[in-house]
Amino acid sequence: MNKISSQTLNNMNKGENMKKMLKTFALLSVVIGNLAIFQSSAQAITSGYWQSTPSFNGGYTHRYHYSPYELLQKHSLR
Repeated sequence: MNKISSQTLNNMNKGENMKKMLKTFALLSVVIGNLAIFQSSAQAITSGYWQSTPSFNGGYTHRYHYSPYELLQKHSLR
């Protein structure tokens, strides 16, 4: 039967702890990245946009197109 010294066991535990820490860091990085992507997508849903078109007699006509979120906020009963 093989005898394993306490130093060998400690080294094995350190390796396992490093693997767990690396996996945790990788998972946390993925979660933070996804949250950042979803936040930027959510911002696009909540904001409208401007459209400018040339006028017949020169100049431009500017029109703001509301987002669905802004329409709900504008016409909600308070």
